[in-house]
Order: sequence, then C-alpha cells, then structure tokens
Amino acid sequence: MSRNYVVAGYISDRHLPELTKEDLMKLTHLNIAFGHVREDRIETGHLQNLGLLPELKRDHPGLTVLLSVGGWSAGGFSEAASTEAGRQAMAESAVRVVTEHAFDGVDLDWEYPCYAEAGIAARPDDKANFTRLLRTMREALDRHGERDARHYGLTIAAGADQYYIDGTEMAEVQRYLDFVQLMT
Repeated sequence: MSRNYVVAGYISDRHLPELTKEDLMKLTHLNIAFGHVREDRIETGHLQNLGLLPELKRDHPGLTVLLSVGGWSAGGFSEAASTEAGRQAMAESAVRVVTEHAFDGVDLDWEYPCYAEAGIAARPDDKANFTRLLRTMREALDRHGERDARHYGLTIAAGADQYYIDGTEMAEVQRYLDFVQLMT
C-alpha cells in the first residue's frame, strides 16, 4: 500500500454486485463492510458476496480491497482486545480472512475505544488495549506477508474529534497502520 495518495470508499457487502467499472476506476482502496467480531474472532459468514472478490481483483489489479470490521453498534472489540489470548485470536482470524478471501488487508472500525456507545462494551483499558490489538494484528499480518512475499494492510476508521484522541494512543497506534481513515 505504498501509494502517494489514497482514494478509499466503503461499500456494504450486499451492494458489491452493483459496483461499476467507472466506480472502481476512481478508487485506490475499497473497504467492504462489515465483518463482525464474535468470540474474539473476525467473522465473515454473514457476508454473501465475497465470492465476487477474485473477479474484482482480476479485473482491477491496482485496487486494494480491505475487509472493514465493526461499524456503529458493532461490539466485540473491547472484549477481544482485553486479553493476550483475545488479541492473538483476533490477529489469527485476520490472517484467516486474507488467506481465505482475496482481501489485501483489514480495516478496523471500532466505534469507539473507551466509549460505550450504541450498546457496545467499553472499559478504561481500551486505550492501551487498542494499541496492543493493532500491534498484535500488524505482527501477524507481517509474518503472513513474509510467507507470501507481500504486504497486508491494516487501517482504522477513526473519529475526527478530541474524544477519539482521548480514548486512543494515536502517537503509538499510527506505527502499526498503513493509514487512518477519518470519519467526518
């Protein structure tokens, strides 16, 4: 993911068949929404159009396709990030996702570390645990990439306000990310 610029878009899995060539020609990155976190693992069984990814990648080889995990009211992050075993399980499931499907990486959309918004669990330790989770995922994706001789991306969707800075360690977090997508 070493481009000089990023033009990213999000699309729901259910709308993936509606993408046009013209739409895709405008993008450098496509985030397919949303994987879920269940029992410390990224789950994709509910997504119905992942079978389209090999053709999409073949027809648009310069497009980076990421699985976006989470979204508004999507829980499981705080629980997974809270233990070393949970972080390892989440990282291993990220590797499974990029191995089983044609994804070039994973985008985490945890809304929001340290904040119990929309009925999700949160704890004060989320701030440090978010960093630990991203470091563990980066290390696992890099190890997998060494075997494949390629780079797997790791990005986040971040809130564009002080609350997000207060609930994360962005100076540290950014070391593990390819880029940050700001929600505005």
